[in-house]
Amino acid sequence: IIVVSNQSGVSRGLYTNCDVQKLHKWLNNQLFAEKKIIIDDFFYCTDLPGSSSNRRKPKPGMIIEAIDKHNIDKKKSFLVGDKKTDVEAAKNANIKGYLFNGDNLLDRIKEILINF
Repeated sequence: IIVVSNQSGVSRGLYTNCDVQKLHKWLNNQLFAEKKIIIDDFFYCTDLPGSSSNRRKPKPGMIIEAIDKHNIDKKKSFLVGDKKTDVEAAKNANIKGYLFNGDNLLDRIKEILINF
């Protein structure tokens, strides 16, 4: 499990990189305590919307970094996101992308895996 997220709030001065990293640590601790789930890595982009960066979704940079770093098989991978730009980023990285409506992520992932 890898998380890729846009975090332009850092560039806007709303929070810091340290805050984002603390959130990632907290999230991993909560998921492990409640569900015995571990997120293997986090990638985030602090660039503002409209940036020319290849990392900010819907561009595929962070996904490609994750694929390269973890030697991920794209044919056996998918991305679940809550925005159209997430699905576009997946398509731009040549992996399958699915929209999540916010009800129950675990149920959505189970549904995807059944049909994958």
